[in-house]
Amino acid sequence: MKDMGKEERKEEPVDDLQAIEDLYASKEQAKRRRYIFQIALLILVVVGLVFSDTLMEYFTGRKDKPSANRVENVAKAKMVPVSPEERQAFLGRVNGLLDEGKVNEALNLLLQHLVRDPEFAEAQYLAGTAYLRQGRVQSAYSHLKRATTLRPDYYEAQEKLGEIYLIAGDYKAARDISTKLTKGGEYLQDGLRLESEIALAEGNLALAMRKANAAMADPKQPPKVKTSAYLVALYLQKGDTRKADEVVKKLDTASLDSETLLALAKVYLGAGKDVQALTFFKQALKRYPDSAEVNYNYAQYLFNKDQLREAIVYYKKAMGAFPNVQIIAYRLSQCLLAAGQRSEAKTYIDAMTQRYPNSILTLGLKFQYHILAGERGPAIDALNQLTKLIPTAPRPYIVLANLYWQEGMIPQAEKNAFKAMKLGEKTVLPHLMIGDILFIKGQFQQSMAYYDRVLEVQPDNFVALLQTGDLYLNMGQPKRAEERYRKALTTNPRMRSLQTKIAWAKAMGGDIEGALDMDRQYMREAPNDTQAINAYVNVLIYAKRLDEAIDTVQKSIKRQPREWSLHYLLGDLHILKNDFKSATANYATALALNPGDIPMVLNVGARYEKNASDGETEKFYLETRSKYPDNTLIANQLAWLYIDRMGAPQKAKELVELLMADKERPEMKDTIGWYYFKLGNFVTAENYFREALQLSPDQYNTRARLALTLFSLKKNQEAEGEAKKIVNLLSPGPLKINLEQAMTKGKS
Repeated sequence: MKDMGKEERKEEPVDDLQAIEDLYASKEQAKRRRYIFQIALLILVVVGLVFSDTLMEYFTGRKDKPSANRVENVAKAKMVPVSPEERQAFLGRVNGLLDEGKVNEALNLLLQHLVRDPEFAEAQYLAGTAYLRQGRVQSAYSHLKRATTLRPDYYEAQEKLGEIYLIAGDYKAARDISTKLTKGGEYLQDGLRLESEIALAEGNLALAMRKANAAMADPKQPPKVKTSAYLVALYLQKGDTRKADEVVKKLDTASLDSETLLALAKVYLGAGKDVQALTFFKQALKRYPDSAEVNYNYAQYLFNKDQLREAIVYYKKAMGAFPNVQIIAYRLSQCLLAAGQRSEAKTYIDAMTQRYPNSILTLGLKFQYHILAGERGPAIDALNQLTKLIPTAPRPYIVLANLYWQEGMIPQAEKNAFKAMKLGEKTVLPHLMIGDILFIKGQFQQSMAYYDRVLEVQPDNFVALLQTGDLYLNMGQPKRAEERYRKALTTNPRMRSLQTKIAWAKAMGGDIEGALDMDRQYMREAPNDTQAINAYVNVLIYAKRLDEAIDTVQKSIKRQPREWSLHYLLGDLHILKNDFKSATANYATALALNPGDIPMVLNVGARYEKNASDGETEKFYLETRSKYPDNTLIANQLAWLYIDRMGAPQKAKELVELLMADKERPEMKDTIGWYYFKLGNFVTAENYFREALQLSPDQYNTRARLALTLFSLKKNQEAEGEAKKIVNLLSPGPLKINLEQAMTKGKS
């Protein structure tokens, strides 16, 4: 079997007591991965989508280049003077439209006016504000930046820029803006509010509350409606409904514009106060029935209440008012997907892709579409494009890390987790991910250090407690492992299955009967829980009571004949009994009951390679490949069988051509390199081995094959250097023997 580390694998064959121990120590890995992946998807909703309900693009998007005639017309227009009186009258008209929620109409007037009067900073500011309310951030940023260029002391425009930076996750730039505002005298309140928002985004609610109250206490001016609404949100987040209501009572709700009504509705909604939220939504709908913002946000409310069909109606109303606003098309597509109307959703997605191929929202939507379709590869592609647009935002990288983890692409998962951490990701997810990666590399002490950092911040972090328990088991400290498992159970008492981990720790500590008693008790509580059955069986194997283990699984299969994992487990037990014929029948049943499970296919293939003849193994892979002709993981294993084990690299030619399309998996490049080595094309082999090591530098076997290739090319000094790095780290076998012989020959 080609060395693949942990990639695309489940449990390896149960060959001996040490294998049993390793197997059980990693029992929770798949469940833990799903747990982290669910968190990552939640993060994507908050972050990658990408930044809020009303924002679309962060400094990216389509920019139509002005034609030569338009440039000439603008240049001529600059020569037409506009009086201060005309400017003020125009501002009054536009502000009135914005207050009424007629953003599109206001924006059209602003853009027409700016053709004649491009150096009118206030109009640039209002255009930026209008674009922001439409969610068109790239255009908003351009106008707001222009406004601050025309008037460096234009603090209102600076504040809007700060909001963009904040939502984009660029806290440094947002903090620079807040510093300018707090020095601006009359804009102290805005600066303090922005500082509060930054603190909140960084998870410091106490500091956010202090800054918000300081903003409300600004001696130079009464609290602004925006500041009051923000303070309401903070109080609700803190759970202090009484104080939030007190702030609202001081507001003149009859005079509030649509933006403020919606803001209040959202903060009450976020606090779980649906009745109050609905009151503000209804006021907004009554006073501004044609407002795209109002219809859109009410549609969002309905969507979150799972009232999908009614939500679609309001999304389409908003779409009718703002036909070219991506966020509306985005959310409408989301709603259609959730309602099961995939074909109509695909229409909107295709339209967005055609018009805005590099938009953050388009890529976010494509990501969701592919995830729902179970297409992780295209989802990864969409997120990789996203990181090119926002390279300094950390959270998309942690989502990528989780996706790569799910795909078994550990080097890429590690790279993205470290990238997220380097960019300042504040959550514990990168630490958990890196801890896992170091764990599977066998670097237990380093792994423990990352989990301990998580526990310093979150002493009851369930995943970190479980993983450190597993680490202690692997480090031969079952008592400490049991302590961690018990603390995890205290943290989450509903996870009764943790009893099986405690039982395993007892078994590792020598208390076999105590372990079996615990597992029996849990099996009585959950007789159909396959995890309980697995745990009990593993302790029986550890106690060398194999016949009893087989009998237990066979009885369980009678109760649950369609539970594939039990057939799979029984196959492993038959291997321990040296009965591979019976095992193959069990594996065939498991594969039939759980079609499409590629990791299980690979694991069964590994068992064939270890226990069957070359011909039987080839037959298994060929039959499997006929079912999944485009799967490169299966193709890789069959190619490796031909190249390395059967000594027939010419049979792997078609398979290798398929593998060449995969640019990110180091094991594919390793296989291709070995293919060319066996054919005697050492130069090409060297190139592929080096590419594999660039993706995953700590692959000892790949480095050994590179060293053999360099010896074949008579690059003895370089080959010696590569070989010395890893020869003592290689497992006993032909590769190590061949390398040692090459090193001896190279010295002579």
